[in-house]
Amino acid sequence: MIKEFNRVLWRDGDVITERHFSLLEEWIDDVTKGMTLSRGYFGLLGNALHSGPALNAVDSITCHQLDGIHWRADLRNLQFIAPDGTLARLIDSRSYEFTVKLSTKDDEEGHIYLYIHTADPGSERGEEATDSEVVKDIVLYAQAFAVTTSNDSDMGVPICRFGVSGSQIIPDESFIPFGLFIDSSERCIVARDTLLTLLHDLSHRLAVYFATLRPGAEHNMIWTLTAQLIRICIQFGAPLRQTNSPTQDFLLRLQQFLDMVQTEIRIFSVGTGDEKLRQKALQTVDRMARPIMKPLLKGVTAHYDLAHAFKSASTCIDAVIDFTADLPEGIKKEQWLSIATAALSTEGGRNKLEITLAEEARLDKGAVSLTFYFHHFTREEIAEGTVRIGLGNVAYGFLTDLRNPLRRMAGEAFSYYVEFPPELVRQSKVKNFTLYLPRPLGEIIGDIDRKIRIMVKAKE
Repeated sequence: MIKEFNRVLWRDGDVITERHFSLLEEWIDDVTKGMTLSRGYFGLLGNALHSGPALNAVDSITCHQLDGIHWRADLRNLQFIAPDGTLARLIDSRSYEFTVKLSTKDDEEGHIYLYIHTADPGSERGEEATDSEVVKDIVLYAQAFAVTTSNDSDMGVPICRFGVSGSQIIPDESFIPFGLFIDSSERCIVARDTLLTLLHDLSHRLAVYFATLRPGAEHNMIWTLTAQLIRICIQFGAPLRQTNSPTQDFLLRLQQFLDMVQTEIRIFSVGTGDEKLRQKALQTVDRMARPIMKPLLKGVTAHYDLAHAFKSASTCIDAVIDFTADLPEGIKKEQWLSIATAALSTEGGRNKLEITLAEEARLDKGAVSLTFYFHHFTREEIAEGTVRIGLGNVAYGFLTDLRNPLRRMAGEAFSYYVEFPPELVRQSKVKNFTLYLPRPLGEIIGDIDRKIRIMVKAKE
């Protein structure tokens, strides 16, 4: 914990010694820690000016089960602020062994968390210091650490989460460690970009739909609702796209956006005379009635479950997209298909992606095209590769290669799209798709169904 804020005494005529500057540094550190403690902020911290390897990347934290309850954590390129305000950075690769006990559960869902602690070199909780590890220059970061699944002193930063299924302990691949800023970790950046893509889809859908409407007494409620939703998307679009927003500010803006959208749909449900549409609006309001800001740990209000936040927000936006699909006015030139499940497997040296829709889609044979969007669908660039797509469960040998299959999406790393031309749409109904993709597309990314979008577009 921090000491009292003892200021340095500077007097005219005093001999300035090295001790004056050492005490000044300690005072600055204590004030900084005090400000951090007063706001309760701690967690991962990125650094845009860092010229070395990317900090807090997906592979910065990996856990391996040794046997039974014994595990090993491999850590590298981590930077965070501890609950006591200490700035810590771990650049070299280090491994720590720890135990995971079923009796240790830190939240209402019964998860077990792995915490990283700062520690003094040579202490019981830190690593043993050797001559080669002694730093004689100015030290800006804590350099000794320990990892445990207990956090009795409340001085640890949660960096990994485990789920419990019976007697099995399973790492939670969807867990996103909390960061002070929304770009503090690669996992958080990918989750944010995926959400913003979904928000862009909603905005685009509303704009295309609105272009087909005309204000009038008969459908004035629909015209007004669509206009209001477009205004809300524009109002919150730019703030949500800021790359270095404090995480708490980002989540508050996101919650405000969802609340305003929900309010507009609720108002519409009161004023519309279409009973079917009113029921659909009420169902949408009910699907959106879940706060996205959920504390990660008991008693820590400024530390939120980011995986829950992004998943809940995506569910809410999906609900709005589903609702807009049922609006009666306008000519639908574009339609987004709702995905129920997506499963990836390997077959014959290629990846087989099986997609099941939430409901059967009707297609105008030969008059519509399909575009499959894959957002952040790999961790390395794919130079080339063949793609085959089947409407339904179709074996690889019954399909032909698409021309110019994989195209990069502008502005998004490791994101691609594939166009399925109208001449290959030879059936009027479809419930699932089978795609054969080049490896490693789709591998080791998690939440695969949320990174896929399918658009049906009428032939020009």
